[in-house]
Amino acid sequence: MSRVKTQKQLQVLVDEWNANHPIGTPVRYYARINPREDPRGIYKTRSEASVLGGHTPVVWLDGKSGCVALEACEPVSEAEFEAQS
Repeated sequence: MSRVKTQKQLQVLVDEWNANHPIGTPVRYYARINPREDPRGIYKTRSEASVLGGHTPVVWLDGKSGCVALEACEPVSEAEFEAQS
């Protein structure tokens, strides 16, 4: 079975993210080399999610240059964000 998602499937992922995670949501960002094993910190989103280049759902984070894949982000509580500061 193909793991490639259609444009419609990608847009559904983005729409669901945006419905549940407004701009300013704190997220733990993971390196994509070993997802969930190499956390890079907690950041707040500074954009809505979108589909980059027709192939990757992404979001922009405060304090990071460039966008990051949604699959590398895990929403966390405001308390976790504050605790890291």
